[in-house]
Amino acid sequence: DGSLLTQPLQLQGTIKSTPVCGDINGDGVLDVVIQTGDGLLYAFNKAFLPLSGFPVNLGGTKDEGGHSYFTPSPVLASLSSGSQLDIM
Repeated sequence: DGSLLTQPLQLQGTIKSTPVCGDINGDGVLDVVIQTGDGLLYAFNKAFLPLSGFPVNLGGTKDEGGHSYFTPSPVLASLSSGSQLDIM
């Protein structure tokens, strides 16, 4: 609807990838998916409220020495015959 986010998002870790938009819950409205460097995957609705079941812990993104791994951006695509988007 063109509204601007006026409150900061409360995320654990810093955003290390490009956010992606798509309707992942099938309500006909775009959602935002963000991955942080701490290995958490967040999904928010258009009001930037967390979707049910998020964040998801994808595991750490650091090796035993504390060095950060590359954090890829999430990708949204339909992997089945339906129109529901999956997060990869």
